[in-house]
Amino acid sequence: MKKTKKMTIKPLTRIEGHGQIEIFVNKDKDEVSRVNFSTLDYRGIEKILIGKKISEIPRLVSKICGFCSAAHIVASCKAVEKALDIEPTYASALSRQLVLIGEIITNHMIHFAYMALPDLLSLASASQENDVILNRSEIFVKASKLISIGKNLMEIVGGRAIQPVSIIIGGMSKNLTEKEVSLLKRSLKSGIAIAKFFLNFAQEIIEKIDDTVKMFELKNPLYMGLQRDGTYSIYDGRLKIANEDRETLATFDVNDYDKFIIDNRIKTSSLTSSSTQERGRGFLVGPLARYHITNEYGVYEVHEILKDFQKWDENILMMNVLRLIEILVCLYKGLLILDNTEITKEQPVFVTSTKLKYDNIFSAVEAPRGTLIHYYKVNENMTADDVKIHVPTELNTFSIHEILNRICQKEFTKNKSLETVQETAKFIVRSFDPCISCSSVSLQKAHHV
Repeated sequence: MKKTKKMTIKPLTRIEGHGQIEIFVNKDKDEVSRVNFSTLDYRGIEKILIGKKISEIPRLVSKICGFCSAAHIVASCKAVEKALDIEPTYASALSRQLVLIGEIITNHMIHFAYMALPDLLSLASASQENDVILNRSEIFVKASKLISIGKNLMEIVGGRAIQPVSIIIGGMSKNLTEKEVSLLKRSLKSGIAIAKFFLNFAQEIIEKIDDTVKMFELKNPLYMGLQRDGTYSIYDGRLKIANEDRETLATFDVNDYDKFIIDNRIKTSSLTSSSTQERGRGFLVGPLARYHITNEYGVYEVHEILKDFQKWDENILMMNVLRLIEILVCLYKGLLILDNTEITKEQPVFVTSTKLKYDNIFSAVEAPRGTLIHYYKVNENMTADDVKIHVPTELNTFSIHEILNRICQKEFTKNKSLETVQETAKFIVRSFDPCISCSSVSLQKAHHV
């Protein structure tokens, strides 16, 4: 007779892509021995890119994911530009940031309204969940409006809302017109009131959630993300690793990534996870990490709002609140960029270099789900000998595994209810908003967190 019982949640709903959770119970010891989160897709994009001309790679990587296509093409263009020693114009950098901003607004609102909200409402009370679904349809109308604002920004600046076409090596293929700037300003301004509505709504939910959510608190976490001189940045800057006290453990250029971060495999896992070189510990990327590694968002109003959510400061539930915070931040930052007169100037693209300057290159941007890093090893024929795409879900792997096992094992010991463990596991994974399409870029048949 088998001593281990396996329960499988397949498919795991309300995440991007197809995944499953496996819960292993040791029947002799009456305990949960292991919990795995697995992706069911494998596509081997990294392998496909080997041998391709580096000029072709940005267009190809934008097809990795419909949710994160802008982040991938921007990261890829930055890497190729670094290899060829090309410096895009300031106006091009501003336009690229607008596309990334649109992607963050869209992704965060989709996640909060349609993936995370049912979980948050069930923590508050079952009756409130039914009330929202049946009697507060304006919540979803407002959510759809914010999603449209983000997509509209990507479409006008990027040429397409999904897999943008105007982001090219050397800069942008088009500049914004005065009419487009005026239209986008009105659109982003209309989103500010909606973002504040959702932050107030989140505060309502929090007030109804009791202290049982303490079980979701993090234990001595490390955080990593992109920042520029301590301020919030999604396009450029240096990577920073900090602890829960916001103490800086390391600040480094993305080119030194492999000096600070190591790739390793978790037992029973085929997905590469990441941990710090010095401490061998996992770390988090994403909204919660960006919150902890930056001193300010650059929007004073946001820091006042955050005071209302301090009790969740070291809790994975805070990720959902911070997605709303980042929507508001991005709306304001988008308006600041659109106020810059450089945004409508001609954006000449200088791709005159045919000589390789650097053959091992890293680049980084902040995707909605966290830090995205592209690495290419390029030969003298301008083709890729090696490609590694470090996506946020992969970078979070080590920490997701630790959190899943620690909390689910504790929950089963306390309640002896597998049903409760299943719901807890689903909630934990959804809080990270994993992107399965992105995490299936390597040539593996199964990915276990």
